[in-house]
Amino acid sequence: MKEKIILDIRLFEERSQGRNPNYIGELYTVDKSIFFNCDRYARKLRELGFITGDFNHVYLVQTPYLEDGVIIESEQQPEKWLKYYYIGVSPEIYNQKSEEEKQNFTLELTTNVLKSIATTEEQRIIVDRVYCMLSKEKSSLEIIHLTKQTKKYELVISYQIRPLNMTSRALIEYKDLHNQVKRKSSFLELKTYEDIFYLISSITILNEVIYMKPRQSETANYHIKSYKTPIAISIDEIPIV
Repeated sequence: MKEKIILDIRLFEERSQGRNPNYIGELYTVDKSIFFNCDRYARKLRELGFITGDFNHVYLVQTPYLEDGVIIESEQQPEKWLKYYYIGVSPEIYNQKSEEEKQNFTLELTTNVLKSIATTEEQRIIVDRVYCMLSKEKSSLEIIHLTKQTKKYELVISYQIRPLNMTSRALIEYKDLHNQVKRKSSFLELKTYEDIFYLISSITILNEVIYMKPRQSETANYHIKSYKTPIAISIDEIPIV
């Protein structure tokens, strides 16, 4: 069995015991920004190589039908690539929380489930690292998409998912290793953060200009059709930091 790296975390609620769960939002009132936090958690874990086993979608189901804090891995698995985890949460107590308290609660709840999934101490450390990053950086968390390193330079392309509830954006960091000069800035607003996976597939540098080429596929064409490609950025245009 090939072990899979996490791809997605989603939030659900159990409205009727024994029936299929629904996306959270009726029993437990939430702001849509809570879903972005799940995206950040999943994508940062994926960057660091967090292994979930023979599935890569983790679906968290808050339910009033379990005692608070109890976590149960569901036997229900409609697809091999996903697993449901039911967590006892009182709607009355949850809905009295502020939005910030709900965000923190969901972050801790997600962390508890992920640590129960982790099979090694190394994997649990990855979860702890990302939990600390999210607790500190919140929506400003940067997720690395692509890196390139030579004897002359280091280049990092990263992205932020809806920072401060604004548009997701791509960032570039260039470090001149000879002169120890670091440059960094955002360079592109993303209509959806997933677009970056198709917009930037390879990087080349020619005559002090960084060229980022997109993927070549039908799916990629759909994601990049509203962007100008390939993306080209002069190194001198990136601010020194």
